[in-house]
Amino acid sequence: MDFTLENAVSIYYASLEHQLAYWNLYLVVAFALLAYLGANRTQASLIKLCIVIFVVFSVSNLIVVSKLQAHLVTVSNGITTYVEASSKIPVQFRQCLLEIESLPVGVIVIYHIISTFALSVAMFFAGKINIFSDDRNN
Repeated sequence: MDFTLENAVSIYYASLEHQLAYWNLYLVVAFALLAYLGANRTQASLIKLCIVIFVVFSVSNLIVVSKLQAHLVTVSNGITTYVEASSKIPVQFRQCLLEIESLPVGVIVIYHIISTFALSVAMFFAGKINIFSDDRNN
């Protein structure tokens, strides 16, 4: 089987779709927990349990997302190297292919850690305050 530029671009976008699915799962879980904790006043032990569960989930999500990001970086670097070395690629596609870039894995890891911290703090306070309360007199 010959490996082509088309295969590399397909692999890149398939990996990107997988990574986006994991990011979406992360957001759904985070906001579901926020909504649950914010719906009513919650006992401190339940708040702590939800935060611990979220942090454990977040770490496992971070591992998968960072592996996928490393894969994206490798594939995008390969595409760039191939495009720069090949004279067979039409000019109108060359610039488009050279713009396929990925953020460094470290940036994704830092963003994920900051997001998890911020969401954990929000969960802590959401569990202490009934944000959906209709009681405006107190």
